[in-house]
Amino acid sequence: MPESSLVINYFILTIYSMILFIFFQHNRVHDEDEKREYHYHHHYHQIQIKLLKKKRKKLQTIAYCNK
Repeated sequence: MPESSLVINYFILTIYSMILFIFFQHNRVHDEDEKREYHYHHHYHQIQIKLLKKKRKKLQTIAYCNK
């Protein structure tokens, strides 16, 4: 009888640990996706800002030359 309860306990513990592992893996992957998305948007905005600065400088140069 003690052996069978030990086997059942081991089985339950194994299933529980697998569920926890899957849960934490899913959360980790989700966090990495969010980081990647944030990084992408940040990078995109940095590029947009650079382009706007270049455009403004170009327009200022044209306006100065037309004076």
